[in-house]
Amino acid sequence: MRKRGQRVAASIGLGIVLGLIVQSAAVGQDESPSPADEKVSFTVGMTNDAITFNPMFMIETPEYSTADLMYETYLGWEQEDFDTKAHLVTDWEQSEDGLTWTFNVRDDVTWHDGEPLTAGDIAYTFNWILDQKVGNFIDYLPFTDEISAPDDTTLVWKTTIPTGAPVYPPYIYIMPEHVLSQYETKADFKKWKGFPDPIGSGPFKLVEWRRGDFWRLEANPDYWGGAPKIDEFVFRVFQNEDAMIEALKQGEIDFADDISANLFESITDEPGITANVGNPTSFAQMSFNQCTNEVAYCKDTGFDHHPATTD
Repeated sequence: MRKRGQRVAASIGLGIVLGLIVQSAAVGQDESPSPADEKVSFTVGMTNDAITFNPMFMIETPEYSTADLMYETYLGWEQEDFDTKAHLVTDWEQSEDGLTWTFNVRDDVTWHDGEPLTAGDIAYTFNWILDQKVGNFIDYLPFTDEISAPDDTTLVWKTTIPTGAPVYPPYIYIMPEHVLSQYETKADFKKWKGFPDPIGSGPFKLVEWRRGDFWRLEANPDYWGGAPKIDEFVFRVFQNEDAMIEALKQGEIDFADDISANLFESITDEPGITANVGNPTSFAQMSFNQCTNEVAYCKDTGFDHHPATTD
């Protein structure tokens, strides 16, 4: 059973307390002021490992948590009420017949490799998803007739019916055309696990990944929204919650998420640690193989049935 992130909708809690625990001051650490040039590092502990950082094929919560720091969407949400807000685009308008949306794209955004981000990158990302029928994201692009970029700062989205879908923020990470165009099919692109050499436009860059151990991101000093206050993010993987909690107590990590109720209660009064309880923003999923010899899909794909399905 894996824990997976859910973008905006509230989740169903199965009697599980979501614990957010932050290490206020590392145990035994000198609390005197740090030199101005000392690197500011924030380490997150988790028990769910990442499988891929390819922004088209991520599923796990840690993957999305990391991608949110590396890649960007063309629209965003207001934190107070989840209303649509500008992000990579500055403003937009709908035609009188309701079939055409025109967006103005920022002209001050650059990719991590220094190339400028343009409306062409947004259009290419959306069209690639439509052409390749990428299941994770194609439902974010309904009623699409045509998406184009007549110039570097103008995005035009034509729809088959009058709809507000283009301004309901599609949670699609925009990718550079000069990277995505190297892959002719989604099967080819899926082989790339998002590392090495990921190129996004976000405030952080993924620079190191040791599978099953940790991955590390460094701040992007040229980020259009301003350089981050934190120099690096480190996501550290633990085999179990007990080991993660012990690392928190020892000041080895700064943050631990999704703690089971019994461990959460045991640490709420720990000196130097701040514990918070909130509604969960993820869901747990259990999948069962229900293939039988009578199901056409199972025959076509060669999946064999599980003995439990014959009882």
